[in-house]
Amino acid sequence: MLKRDELILKVENIGGIRGKLELKIKQPITFINAPNAAGKSSIVRALQLLCKNPLNLDYILNEYENNGRVELIDEERFFVEIARSKVGIEVLSESKLLWDIDEKAFHTSFCVRDAELIKIIEDYKPERLKYWFRNVSDAYYYESLISIINTLLEEKRGECERLKSIIEVDVKDREIALIKAQKELAEVESELADANRKLKDLGYGDLIKGKEQMEKEISDMWRKISNMEEEKDEKRREEINLQRLYADLEVHRESELNELQLLINELKVEEEAEKIIIARRNDVMKSLDPEKGIPFMIKNLESRLSNYYSTLESIKSLAEAQPCIPVIDACIKATKEELNIKVSERRSLEKELESLNVRLEALKKLRAKVDFKKRSIADYEKRMKEIKERDLPRIRSEIERIGEEIVKSKADIEGRENELRMIIGNILKLEGVSEGLKKRIDELSKKKSELEKDIRAKETELRRALEARSEYERAIKAVKWLEGFLSHLQRRHEYIIDGARNELNKALKDNFELMRFIGLSEIMVTPDYELIVRRKGRPPTKLQMLSSSERLTISLIMMFVAKQAYAPEFPLFVIDEAKEPYDETRFEKIINYIRGKVPYLLITSLVPLKDKVGYEAITTSYME
Repeated sequence: MLKRDELILKVENIGGIRGKLELKIKQPITFINAPNAAGKSSIVRALQLLCKNPLNLDYILNEYENNGRVELIDEERFFVEIARSKVGIEVLSESKLLWDIDEKAFHTSFCVRDAELIKIIEDYKPERLKYWFRNVSDAYYYESLISIINTLLEEKRGECERLKSIIEVDVKDREIALIKAQKELAEVESELADANRKLKDLGYGDLIKGKEQMEKEISDMWRKISNMEEEKDEKRREEINLQRLYADLEVHRESELNELQLLINELKVEEEAEKIIIARRNDVMKSLDPEKGIPFMIKNLESRLSNYYSTLESIKSLAEAQPCIPVIDACIKATKEELNIKVSERRSLEKELESLNVRLEALKKLRAKVDFKKRSIADYEKRMKEIKERDLPRIRSEIERIGEEIVKSKADIEGRENELRMIIGNILKLEGVSEGLKKRIDELSKKKSELEKDIRAKETELRRALEARSEYERAIKAVKWLEGFLSHLQRRHEYIIDGARNELNKALKDNFELMRFIGLSEIMVTPDYELIVRRKGRPPTKLQMLSSSERLTISLIMMFVAKQAYAPEFPLFVIDEAKEPYDETRFEKIINYIRGKVPYLLITSLVPLKDKVGYEAITTSYME
């Protein structure tokens, strides 16, 4: 909410304005009438700078000066200070404005030659108009989301390709092969059991029990080996994850180191100036010492001035003291001048002290930021050291240990199988079994052992294929979901831009009818972002067919309507160089329509605009 009926704008060293300039902006209209190169456009740039717009600061500061300032005074003071440094022009300090200002106000409330909408209409291209709608809507939010989803989608697609390469044979084929091997093993075990029953029937029970016990032990040992292989695979996956984590930490550490180096370089530059700043601050504080510095001198001058006034009052009534009065008056005048000089010096020093304190505080924050970065890098390096020196060696040691246990267990199994074959041989000898039966039992035992090994290998392959296939299916689902979500975001992005276009068309229609133009009856933006103008009683006319004056007038209409539609809270509407070839009658209608619909209307021109449009301006500001 505005607190007064005028704003005071103070500009120092901005654009073509060198030195200080103060301007009152009054309601409802303020005209700035001045010749070329007098600073009209610089005032507009100052207002844009105060609105935190995306202007290039290199073209804002006066080329002959190192510091610039813009200040706007309502009941409060709002300001921006810029300065030239080794790295370019930068903002030293700024205050937050009363109004909620963003780029929408910058794109819709400053009708200047280099405004994006003005350039689009002068050199018309539909794709540039669509980009302008993107700036005045919230479409850029969805553009950020679309970029993020595209990145995730690429990662997931890469993961799908990696998993697909793992699945060499279809899971169903592996299952069929495993079932076939298990069936064959069951047949071999059945045939072997029959042979063993025949041997048992011969009466050698102890040998048979020993053989069965040994077979059970061998089976348990193979099961234990299978479990150890699974544990070994799990440890290998854990090792791979740790290596990935180490690589990620290394990337983050490098990024932090680069940022730290930039901060250190910046800190070196600031620290080089620190001693000079501190020395200067000490000098300023010494000059502001109440006991010995300028405040003490001011106090003495005020006391002396008071004494002069007292003396003057006491001798006014004495006739013999009349010749002294001019002398005392001269002393009073000189003392006043000296006092004013000292007061001015004190204010200048106080302002300089404030600026020096700001610089020192910024240096302190920069040091804290450097320390924080160093701690962050130390944390990354600590975790990397733990992974490299503790976690990875531990995992590798466990993998090696498990591998050794597997080798040892397989050696034990081989010994047990040799013992089993010896027992079987003894049984056959003792039973007097024929050579054919001995050979068959031996063949069956070997075949059983081979089948068990083959089944374990197939089970391992099937388990890994199932895991890879399950991960592949989850990754495919994630890709499909991300593609659907990306399509939704893209549709939403287009919907928002179209919504901004429809909102502008509605505002154009409502405002255009109220302006009651002669000749022109409608302006609208088509779904293809083509700007169409309709004359009364004629078919639609493309923008390229209009005269330069008509296009300039349409630019002004669209700019103000866009300001009403997208930035209604912003209290200013600025028209720069109003003497450009606007159609006079239409321009008068537009100005009469705009006045009162925005708190402050600021118009710059080369000639007094009131002579042109035929009404008396409430407030007129002139520049020398």
